[in-house]
Amino acid sequence: MRASLKTRLMLTTALPAVLAVLAVGVYVALSRMAEIEQNTRTLHRLVLDSYAARLESVPAGDIEAYNDLVQKLLEEPDVRAVHLRATEGRWELHAGPRMRPLSEKLPAGAKPGPHATGDTWRWHRRLDTLEPAELRVEFFTSRHRIAVLQTLLVLLVFT
Repeated sequence: MRASLKTRLMLTTALPAVLAVLAVGVYVALSRMAEIEQNTRTLHRLVLDSYAARLESVPAGDIEAYNDLVQKLLEEPDVRAVHLRATEGRWELHAGPRMRPLSEKLPAGAKPGPHATGDTWRWHRRLDTLEPAELRVEFFTSRHRIAVLQTLLVLLVFT
């Protein structure tokens, strides 16, 4: 079956427009997903920094105050588990379920950033107190995934 000249002309004019819309849609989707991930990580970092500053201001050895702050941190959005321990191992506090194993092996002196554990991100930070300690917080990524899926759904509906 041979296409008429009119059909070929419409196809050659519509094809670049369709490809341009697809390219713009993919670009918008990728940039929006990167923005969502950056915003989620920034929120997690702010929560971690806020509580780290509070924990650093607690007098050394005040386990009750440490425990209160660890429990309050567990109530923050997306927080799954919190672990605080003295670097010398004299005391440890934990709130929430057991932390999931990391997806990758962390080298000694790893950067304090989010590390993947599958469906969560684990942040760790050293606390500069009179008694040095390490804070580990595990955040759910479900809110991040829902926002990404909403973005993809909106793009599919409107294109």
